[in-house]
This record gives sequence, structure tokens and C-alpha cells, in this order.
Amino acid sequence: MPGSSASPREPVVLRPDSGGRVRELASAAQGTGPAAKLASQGWDLYGKGDLEGAERLLAQAAGQGAPPWVSYALGFAQAGLRKPAEALQAWERVRAAAPEFEPVYLDLADVYLQLNDADKAVQTLRAAETRWPSDADVLNALGTIQVRRNALGEAIETFERAARANPQDPLAFFNLGRTYELRYFAMRRFSRPSSRWVDNPEFLNKAIENYEACAKLGGPYADDARAAVDRLRNLR
Repeated sequence: MPGSSASPREPVVLRPDSGGRVRELASAAQGTGPAAKLASQGWDLYGKGDLEGAERLLAQAAGQGAPPWVSYALGFAQAGLRKPAEALQAWERVRAAAPEFEPVYLDLADVYLQLNDADKAVQTLRAAETRWPSDADVLNALGTIQVRRNALGEAIETFERAARANPQDPLAFFNLGRTYELRYFAMRRFSRPSSRWVDNPEFLNKAIENYEACAKLGGPYADDARAAVDRLRNLR
């Protein structure tokens, strides 16, 4: 349940990129005293997988006026304990204190979606988009929510902007291929009078084209993209 701690039978969830993000935010921070010591100890516990201990110490440090990175680390501990509402509060404090720190916008969007608040997730990403209008990560995240809302035309426009912003990003092309594929099948109909399928071949061709671009760039989505190309070519 949201807001409850992980049960002993459930593995804890550690974000693989959390360490780098926290260090990025902490690099500009300076601090000494009890709050700094508590924060350091809490972060050490997080690295060891003791999320409950990390949450306790990081929350104490955050309550004593520690720099934003402490609340950011606290949010990761709470997210790992499956406490999205608490992580949300911690990360909103980070955004208020360090609005120029882009990663927190993406993390906030994720946790808003966990709480079934897609409107807030979109608002958060729109705020990020205003600051970084050509950031592929922000645009990919925004487009993904648009797909979930079945706003496929808007999603295609967003993913196309992501691909233009970073032509070496395979995820943008994979997302484009997938969205064109969804749009193709959404419009495909079987015509009884003519006894054949009626569709829009442009959407099918666009899906294949973008999947091929993803496969050419390589990376973790390449195999899925190649499989999609093989699957869709059989429909031509």
C-alpha cells in the first residue's frame, strides 16, 4: 500500500542512478555540525541497503536545516521503502530550494504517477520543459504520459522534439516508433463490404522508420526495435 514500509519478503528498491544524482546536488553544498554528521551517516546506511535507518537519520538531518541534497537522498530512501507520498514531500522541498536541479523534476513526475496524479506529473514536466525546452529526458517523460492518456498525436509531436533535441538518443526513436504503431492500430478497421483491412500506411511506415533508427543507434532498446520492425513489415 502507498505510504507503508516494505515488508520483509519484498526486496528493497535502490535507484541505480541515485548515488550520482545525490552527489551532483551535494557538490555545491557545504555544512558542518550535527546535521551534516547525521546526513553523512544516513547516506552511508542508504548505500548499505538499510533504507529504514537511512530514512530516520536523513529525516532528522533535513529537519535541522541541512542542504537540499539531504532531502533528495531522503526521498530516494522513502521511494525505496514504497512511501511515494513521503518521497513526494521531500522532493518538492528540493525543487523549491534548488529549482535549477533538473533530475528532481523527473523524479517528481515518476512519484506523481505512482500516486495516480497524472495532472501533477504533467504540470511538473511542463515546468521542467519551460526551463529546458530542448531536453530529451524531459520530453521523453512528457511524451510517455501523453501516450498513457491516449493523446497519441501530442505524444508524437513531443517525441519528435526529443529526437531533434538529441538525434543520438535511441529512446526517443523507440518511443516514436511505438507511438506511431499504437496510432496505426487504433485507426485500423476491417471493412466488411470490401473484405479487407483499412488503415493508414503512413503511420505504419513511420513506425518502421523510427524503430529502424533506434536499432541503428544500438543500446538497450535495439533488440525490441528490430523485433518490432520484423513484426510490422509483415503487415505491409
